Amino acid sequence: MNNHRPILNKKLPLAGNTLRYDNNGNAVIGQICIGTGIGDYAHYIARPTSENDLHGAGAFILMCIEMNLAAGHE
Repeated sequence: MNNHRPILNKKLPLAGNTLRYDNNGNAVIGQICIGTGIGDYAHYIARPTSENDLHGAGAFILMCIEMNLAAGHE
């Protein structure tokens, strides 16, 4: 993952300060809502979060692929 760090830092401003790197240089995606549920807005924004939860990691990976394709890389 270290060789992708410049791309992640440059291309993913939407990740804001939720993207960080662990001691091994691996990307860690934070503040991902865990699970789903029905409720009002206050319930939604108060739900617990975790790091690298599959709900967010999958969407993040798909976003990276689409950004790479949009930039003309295959």
